[in-house]
Amino acid sequence: MKIYPVPQKNKIRSIFRFVSILLICVFLVPVNYSMALEKNNEKPKSVTKEEVIYGKLTATGKPSELYVVNAFNLPEKTEIEDYGNYSSVRNLSNLNPLSYSDKKISISAAKGRFYYQGTMKKKELPWNIDIHYYLNGEEKHPEELTGAKGKIRLTIETSQGKIPDNAFYEKYMLQISVTLDTEFCTNIKAKGATIVNAGTNKMINFTVMPGKSSKLELTADVTDFRMTGISIAGVPFSMGEDMIDMDQINQMTEGLEFLTEGISRLNNGASQLNTGVRLFSDGTAQLSKGYAAFHRGMEQMHDGANDLHNGALQLKNGSSEYQNGFNQLAAGGNELVDGSSQINNALQDLMANAPDISTEDIQFILHSLKKLHAALEHILPSLEDFLEQTPFQEVTVEERSSALAELEVQQEKGNISENTIEVFKKLLNDYTIAQYTNELINGDNGIKYILNQFIKILDRFNSQVEIPENFDPNIIKQFATQYSLFHQGLCQYVDGVNQLNQNYSKIHNGIDGLNYGINMLSSGLQEASGGSLAIFGGIKEISNGAKELSNGMNQLTDGITTLNSNTSQLPAQVRNSIDEMISRYKNTDFIPTSFTSRQNGKVDTVQFVLTTDPIDAPEKTPVEKEKKDSTSLLDKFLNLFR
Repeated sequence: MKIYPVPQKNKIRSIFRFVSILLICVFLVPVNYSMALEKNNEKPKSVTKEEVIYGKLTATGKPSELYVVNAFNLPEKTEIEDYGNYSSVRNLSNLNPLSYSDKKISISAAKGRFYYQGTMKKKELPWNIDIHYYLNGEEKHPEELTGAKGKIRLTIETSQGKIPDNAFYEKYMLQISVTLDTEFCTNIKAKGATIVNAGTNKMINFTVMPGKSSKLELTADVTDFRMTGISIAGVPFSMGEDMIDMDQINQMTEGLEFLTEGISRLNNGASQLNTGVRLFSDGTAQLSKGYAAFHRGMEQMHDGANDLHNGALQLKNGSSEYQNGFNQLAAGGNELVDGSSQINNALQDLMANAPDISTEDIQFILHSLKKLHAALEHILPSLEDFLEQTPFQEVTVEERSSALAELEVQQEKGNISENTIEVFKKLLNDYTIAQYTNELINGDNGIKYILNQFIKILDRFNSQVEIPENFDPNIIKQFATQYSLFHQGLCQYVDGVNQLNQNYSKIHNGIDGLNYGINMLSSGLQEASGGSLAIFGGIKEISNGAKELSNGMNQLTDGITTLNSNTSQLPAQVRNSIDEMISRYKNTDFIPTSFTSRQNGKVDTVQFVLTTDPIDAPEKTPVEKEKKDSTSLLDKFLNLFR
């Protein structure tokens, strides 16, 4: 036990010292407790205790000294026992000594308020406070900033301290105040702070809510820098009913309900839109596939048209040669008819005058027949060569009808002109004529057969070198009759050849027109194929874009669905959070405990008042001046008793 006796040098001096200490203690009494006594106008009925922890911090926020002023409200004379780990204790109410042993303080105190101060051995607070200083972006020690000039940045970081059962960190609010002299500090900025004027000073006030760590910052432009200590107060935070406008909270939650309902509708609309976009994407993909097949068909049709154009060109060239052969055949046939007419006329004259036929007449007839034989032997091979070079290919009626029907279908689609159809019909008509001519030449009783038979007859006549003595003129009559039939057939053949030659010019013109039409068809199909390729490329781009749109819409729908699920309970969650915050910050269930020792009983209030070391003004060279008496009136009065 330690006893701290009151000095006995001078009673009057001790009385004044006591009065001074008492005045100081009056200012240290917590405001809320004093207001409560004044409001209730009644005395406490039981012993209550209040603690105010005063702390001196370094300029960087580290505790250098902590002492506690313990205040008791005593309804009567009371034997006080209090606990705390102190390095020293001091009676602030009177001169009576305190008994302090094993962390226990004992004293008998009279009715009323009693104060004592204890300096704590452990320099630990419920908060870690770290203060850093920067000049022009470079961190500096506080003592280096005395008289500094430039851009000052100050940061204050608070976090939970290491003391056990740290209810003070969870329930107490920190009020941090920085005072700057505007004569030396300008352009002061501090995010989240309240800046007020106090004479020539500006007070920058920060608030740190219970249970929260913080990093506070302020900046200023300074010259000849100096700063008073930073003040930090830790007090219980209680949110009053008048601090919260419940009507506004209700309006906010109602607005959130409208918001969640809108998000829900948006989610339904997005789902429907996503379904439509997916169907659109599938449709464009199918369109792309279908048009790809159409484009391949257009390319095949274009290739077929090119082949048809090449065939038509060859047909045109062959038709020209065919027409030239017809012209030569018609010219030879006409000459043959002229010669045959002379022979036929001669034979008819001979037949009319058969008994009077002379040997010279027969010799003339034989000579003419030999020439006719030679001519026929020349014409027949030419006719056979012509027929071999232009073989007749038969096309059935069904094939012709099918081809015409297909062309008419293409005409309806706009791929073939009406003129081309008419040309094709003329070709079919000319084909009928050509078919008749082929039958006339190559038929069982055709010109080719008649010529072969007549050549055999002439072969027999030509084998007679001279007329026998018993020559029968009736032979001439028989031959004349047969030759007349041959001549008639020959005339019919030549007329048919001439008619075919005349008609084939129309066929050739039709083939030329068909070649032109097929050429135009090929060119049109080529342009159509190019346009089809461009359309296919556009459709493919649309399909790819639709696919990307579908993917993006899926992501959007997923996001809106997630948003809907996360916000559907948002109004209730916000209301619960607000209620929880109000309940937490009301501190209705908070019972203060002693900061000095757990052994202490009930404590009404515990407060913390902390101050950092100042950054002093630069020292000035003292100037010798006339010394003046600076003793105050109170000092002079007290000196009378010293």
